Amino acid sequence: MSEPWHERPERARFDPAAQDSFQRPPHGARANGHRSAPRHVAAAAHHRTGERRSIADRHPPQRPATGHVRRPDASRWHWLLLVPIVIPLIPGLYNRMEPALFGLPFFFWSQLGFAFLASAVITFVHLKVR
Repeated sequence: MSEPWHERPERARFDPAAQDSFQRPPHGARANGHRSAPRHVAAAAHHRTGERRSIADRHPPQRPATGHVRRPDASRWHWLLLVPIVIPLIPGLYNRMEPALFGLPFFFWSQLGFAFLASAVITFVHLKVR
């Protein structure tokens, strides 16, 4: 391998004449030369009369017979998840120095308490909803 990499015989050379002979098939053409229909036309279902069906015909809306239908994962227990979000948004609850815990002002250790409150509420709601 004493010759430079660009002069090695196994390296393919660019031939501009070969590029001119290649022609790309038209968009949508198959190998056999026939054009395929666009996807939205090929996938369209037809009535027996030959008319195309609309999406509404294929999937009629499912409406409940009476009343409001709740999602299967909806639960009133989820409202408890607002507690650890709203309480830290009220600075009047923790904007003070006393009482201090291990020399830390109330402001700092209350933030840690809010983190434990959030994990406790999330665990409680998860166990109730499960």
